[in-house]
Amino acid sequence: MALGLGALAIAISRFTALPAPLLALAAGVLVRPVAVGVDLAPGARLAAGPLLRVGVVLLGLRMDAEVASAVGWPTVALLGSLVAATLAFGLGLGRTLRLDPRFSAVLAASTAICGAAAALAVSAVMPASPERERQAAVAVAAATVFSTVAMIALPGLAVLFGFDARQAGFFLGASIADVAQVVGAGYALSPEVGDVAVATKLTRVLFLVPVVLMAALAFRGRDSLGPGSLGRVRAPLFVLAFFGVAIVSILGLAPASLRPPGQALSDLALAAAVAGLGLTLPVRAVFDQGPGPLVLSSCGMAFITAVAAAVSLL
Repeated sequence: MALGLGALAIAISRFTALPAPLLALAAGVLVRPVAVGVDLAPGARLAAGPLLRVGVVLLGLRMDAEVASAVGWPTVALLGSLVAATLAFGLGLGRTLRLDPRFSAVLAASTAICGAAAALAVSAVMPASPERERQAAVAVAAATVFSTVAMIALPGLAVLFGFDARQAGFFLGASIADVAQVVGAGYALSPEVGDVAVATKLTRVLFLVPVVLMAALAFRGRDSLGPGSLGRVRAPLFVLAFFGVAIVSILGLAPASLRPPGQALSDLALAAAVAGLGLTLPVRAVFDQGPGPLVLSSCGMAFITAVAAAVSLL
């Protein structure tokens, strides 16, 4: 069921320009109340487990030597600092808003790195709880909505600030969360801006590896391990696999013919994972989260946009 809804969401997104993750989540939520007598849980667990991990791993195929050469080490350092600052801002604001620290981490990671994919990946390494799936669904929805708003608004800001192609590309790639929306915003200005924006965005995606590892250590390790055993926390294999695939792809060892189907499979798996969240999500529970998550996501988006703009002006 989740796989079919994910495929449907991708198909509709190509004709409507609406974000596939948002469509997949909506499809799952709409199907849930009418699927009377159907056990949706097994398929949803499959989508939120193995399919999600496959989707994250195959994100590595988006990297290549051209992307790596277009982004120098100073830019990598800037992006790393931007990701770290956005995470710190989100966690601090979450504490002020009295949100669950796990929820704050998922929301902050979605803004700082790569939207829905980051929200799902970080949520996957959190300790299992009744709230985990609900919080992940809220984070996916918030990240997708704010990324879409940014896709529409930020190209105009880049023009207003008088950015050249490299400045505009960095600004868009460093501030917008989801890859698809970066593509839409960048190429709306020019091919040159689009190329720089995508290279910048994909470099940001690589920071998913250390962030997920730190989340696993900070939350799963703290909750499930006894004193003195923190060193036994194991790295999530799917994150290491993502990093390995990205390195293989950058080195040119992955056949070019694998990239299009691999990227399509990644999109489908991630859309199915989001649909799976919707299939098991009590809608009322989402509204029970209150305004805090939206405040954190919107403020996080404003923060990363302001810092990216300031860096671009330097």
